Amino acid sequence: MNSIITAVLLGIICVVATWVIIYWHLATKGTWRQWPAGRSLMGLLGIISVGFGYGVFNRFLGEWPGRAVFTIGLYALFVGAIIFIGLTIRKEMRSGKRKLQDKYPAHTGPVVVVVASKNEESPHVD
Repeated sequence: MNSIITAVLLGIICVVATWVIIYWHLATKGTWRQWPAGRSLMGLLGIISVGFGYGVFNRFLGEWPGRAVFTIGLYALFVGAIIFIGLTIRKEMRSGKRKLQDKYPAHTGPVVVVVASKNEESPHVD
């Protein structure tokens, strides 16, 4: 019974992730591909969908040839997707910082200080 409940919960996650992938692709007409964040998130959603779908089948299939290799490969894809997201965040943050510095460059270098060459102040009030 516990295995069936687990399979149902894993299946729900798989279906929801797949639905989000399909909806996002149709709603954006595929323009998510033009953005690093879109590619990263779509990749992660894909891995989530496949991973949790695999969990459902694993509950019912038990042991089968190549299961260990497939599982390791799937986990490697998860790790790769997370690393890709981290690298994308790093790249985009650096790009944003560079654009901000180009827009508002730091004022460094020599500073011009204007000083009075003639004392025009008088202690006497006229």
